[in-house]
Amino acid sequence: MKKLSLILWAILGWVSVAYTQVEILLDEPFAESLGSFTLDEQKYPGCTYASMWYVDLTHQYAKVTANKGGQSMGASDCKLISPVLNTQGCTKVVLRFEHTTYAANSTSDVDYNLVKVSKDGVNWTLVAIPTWPTQRWGFVACEIDLTAYASSTMQFMFEYLSTDDYASTWEVKNVVVEGWWPDEPDPCPYEALEGLTSKELRESLHEDISQHTVLDYRQIRGDQAKVDVRADGKIWDMYSGYDFNLSDYCYDVDVTEGECYNREHMLPKSWWGYSQENEANDPMYTDLHHIISVDAMANEMRSAWVYDEVTNATWTNNLGSKKGSSTTWSGETAFEPVDEYKGDVARVYFYMLTCYMDKDFTQGGKGYRYFTYNNGVCDFKSQSLALMLKWHRQDPVSEKEVDRNAKVSDLQGNENPFVVDPNLVEYIWGTMKGKPYDCDGEVLPPDPGTVDGAITCQEAREKALALSAGSQSSEEYVVVGYVTSLNGSYNTQYSSQTFWVADTPNGGDVFYAYQCYNDAPVVKGDKVSLTGKLLNYNGTPEMKWGQTKVLIPAIETAVEEIGLLDWNTEDVEIYSLTGLHMSASRENLPQGIYILRSGEHTQKMIVR
Repeated sequence: MKKLSLILWAILGWVSVAYTQVEILLDEPFAESLGSFTLDEQKYPGCTYASMWYVDLTHQYAKVTANKGGQSMGASDCKLISPVLNTQGCTKVVLRFEHTTYAANSTSDVDYNLVKVSKDGVNWTLVAIPTWPTQRWGFVACEIDLTAYASSTMQFMFEYLSTDDYASTWEVKNVVVEGWWPDEPDPCPYEALEGLTSKELRESLHEDISQHTVLDYRQIRGDQAKVDVRADGKIWDMYSGYDFNLSDYCYDVDVTEGECYNREHMLPKSWWGYSQENEANDPMYTDLHHIISVDAMANEMRSAWVYDEVTNATWTNNLGSKKGSSTTWSGETAFEPVDEYKGDVARVYFYMLTCYMDKDFTQGGKGYRYFTYNNGVCDFKSQSLALMLKWHRQDPVSEKEVDRNAKVSDLQGNENPFVVDPNLVEYIWGTMKGKPYDCDGEVLPPDPGTVDGAITCQEAREKALALSAGSQSSEEYVVVGYVTSLNGSYNTQYSSQTFWVADTPNGGDVFYAYQCYNDAPVVKGDKVSLTGKLLNYNGTPEMKWGQTKVLIPAIETAVEEIGLLDWNTEDVEIYSLTGLHMSASRENLPQGIYILRSGEHTQKMIVR
């Protein structure tokens, strides 16, 4: 049965609670029979006793022995095998039973009374029985985690071995197997926030997730490692991919790659002005959402450099993480994680800029490169936002992130909402910025901006960065993007204007139109095409001497644009932007923007 996530909206704010389905896969008390268990009995030559598993109806347990009157009567191998269990998709499987032996506390019992498990019914693995009786016929409860053996199917057995010299009676009862499955995700974990737009949405999330338990840094090392532990018990290292054990933690920095792991603040503490004197009042210092376990050398290489895509790598490690020249900030050193974890980085930064939106992350190090702090609110700079949006979109939320998010939430009482609902990123910073939040609505994808062979401004940026500093491309490109900010004002005399453009109306600036010409002023929000040669000036991608044409303001939608095609052109007057009457027909008009007028109604028309 599906269990829905619970959302509480009260004095404490909203809290989402994820449930897990638990199912009893097997429940056999051995009260009346061996039930669905089967026997595989091998009485070795010389065994004169009827050795086998059977049910003691008086005491209600399964019993096996090859001992008669205190004397072994021969060797045998008696297997009591469970039915095949369906464990497909299980995140946890636990076997519970009670057992006792005649020779309580005997060290020999572990060699003759066995539990084995199999994924295919052919190959069997011995698993340790954790608890043994301390007195004869005194039943004790056992619990064995069989999660590591869960597959599409699984079986286990109680195996009893006897020899010519030794055989201790074994009794087993109340055998139960439980399986855990993750519940179907709630399609609307933040339903209570519906209708809020970007600023309100971010503030509401901030009010909730900032009210979390502040941990002690000296006490979180074990917890920090546990949230990064994989199902196989190894540490999940996003920087280097080494299989560290929990015990491989080190404080040293002068180590070789793969030797040990330590703690990494993904958002460097120097950026917010951390001081040891104020450590007790600094929740960011111990926030496990951005403290990860990484190879000690990789941690040293990352240092407090910015995250970015790099060129001229000076260091590349086992997994493919790189340190080198920043492609976004000229003259800066940057650290680039592998593609598999770039989305993880982005969602951590979205979390930090929401949970601690009132903190100043520009107080030291390279924080000023990434963030701005104005009127008590910290936010991304356009270049870093463009990078984080790109990484977030290219690397979707993984099962590893979901699992880690739940573990951190258990420890400090808050979750990363951008892992729970990745669409929140778009409503606060991306394509849905300014639109009311709809938890199960469709999210607009980034505008690819490709029209008649044009390229996006992000692609233009990459092409410009591929040029050597100060040089320009040998061919002209048509670049399509949205105006996001202006540098200077429109000059009517020279019709010149410079501005930043991005792939989306509300995206981060990624491309700078150095000097462009147009017949009309360009305003923030316009969708433009730029034609010209790309220039790389000291690492900054630019378009020089490019021609611009306003295609459509961002406030208009594709539906409105398509709606123009339905107009009956016979009754529509067409004017250019300058007011010149052009034609009564649209068929042979040159590319540009025109005004359609029919009676009192007017609408823009774009001819491409």
